[in-house]
Amino acid sequence: MKLAWLIILLVDFCYAEPSVTDVWRRDQPKSIFPVNGKHLRLLANPLDGIFDLKRNSTGHVVQLAGPLPLALDWLSHRYNFTYSYVPILEPRINVDDLPNKRGGIGYLRQGEADLFISAIVGSPTRFKYADYSAPWLSSPFSILIPIPNSSANVGALIEPMSTEVWICIALSVPAVIASLIGLSKCINALNKRIGSKPIENNSGGSIQIIDYVVCVILSQGAYCEKRQLAFRIAAAAWCLACFVLVQAYSSTLIAFITSPNTKPIINSVYDIPKVPGLKITVDRDYGADIKLLQTDFGIYKKLGDSLREDPSLRCNKTEFCLDKVRSGNYVYIHGKPIVQKIIAMDRERTGSCHFTVASETFMAGHLYWLLSKKSPYTETTNRGILRMQETGLLGKWMETFNPEGTKCLLKKNAEKNGISRISLQNLTSAFILLIFGISGSILIFLVEFMMNRLFRRDSSRKISH
Repeated sequence: MKLAWLIILLVDFCYAEPSVTDVWRRDQPKSIFPVNGKHLRLLANPLDGIFDLKRNSTGHVVQLAGPLPLALDWLSHRYNFTYSYVPILEPRINVDDLPNKRGGIGYLRQGEADLFISAIVGSPTRFKYADYSAPWLSSPFSILIPIPNSSANVGALIEPMSTEVWICIALSVPAVIASLIGLSKCINALNKRIGSKPIENNSGGSIQIIDYVVCVILSQGAYCEKRQLAFRIAAAAWCLACFVLVQAYSSTLIAFITSPNTKPIINSVYDIPKVPGLKITVDRDYGADIKLLQTDFGIYKKLGDSLREDPSLRCNKTEFCLDKVRSGNYVYIHGKPIVQKIIAMDRERTGSCHFTVASETFMAGHLYWLLSKKSPYTETTNRGILRMQETGLLGKWMETFNPEGTKCLLKKNAEKNGISRISLQNLTSAFILLIFGISGSILIFLVEFMMNRLFRRDSSRKISH
């Protein structure tokens, strides 16, 4: 028995999830790693929610936040090295070298930096001049879209039934009225022929039938004054049809009343060409930009061609891209965690939702760091990244700084118990119909009042003459 408990304790100790302190202290690497005791010079590009950094006027980093700074601290403790950031005056440095401007790869090739921290995707050209680290993030691309304006759901009262059904109803009402009036006249004519006295005269009979048919279909209740069996059977058939129709309509009406009336501009990347005048915008030299420019098939080739034809769609700062999205004619493509952070930061800063995300992601990819070609620190960096992923530290830090928010997503407003509540906005169409009904009633009342006054005036004149 004691041996069994000992085995259980050993298994629990081996498979227990380590904390941050445990991972730093346990299994410390030996001095055989080339990075031990070294000082690394780092390049870094800001990433919203992942690598938030601020520089002073001289280009030195003065403030850091996000999961990647924590990852660098973890690596430096684990492998016993120090690091500092190369001062850069630009807000962001390009990955590739430009004809008139040196990029991050240029710093690595000239030995002025040892590691480039950013959201970098792979390309054959970059592989020639730099080493890739192990992928520190694998995530699909998301599409940031302007949040649609909420509109009154005026058509909710007619949406439960298709156009064909409404046409059939509109035709069936006069058809039933004509049938019942014709049946009533036929019965009265037959009674006269056989010498039987009609049960009622025809004065006002047609009006009573019209009132009966309309009241039944509107579920207002009506009394059938005709006592003939044939007429009552026909009226009962109309009552049954109206009952089924009204119940079917009422049972589906609530779904259309509470359904969201804020429709997004697109739902997936395949909808972008279908919207006239809609364009994409991306951060220059980041994941989506490189991926779309490299892909030469399907919808991705079309989007890549649009970036080549209009270089202004490739923004040097993320805020420039967001300004385009606010105009309503652009959508912004980036990695899913970054898009989530942008939405959360905008809502925290403004207090309202200006952006949301398309329902479908696309093209999952990997993001890397860059090191100088044949760098002695490549293997150590890869070991550290893989270790952070195995222990779940990197994933935990990403979730902490980039929680998946739901406040700006296009979903039904629900209470904590998940029950959807009907608001006045959901009942807009019903109130509009009520206003029309009351207005019509007042108009008819005024017409009847005026006609009654005219009729009395004419009667008094005749009596006086």
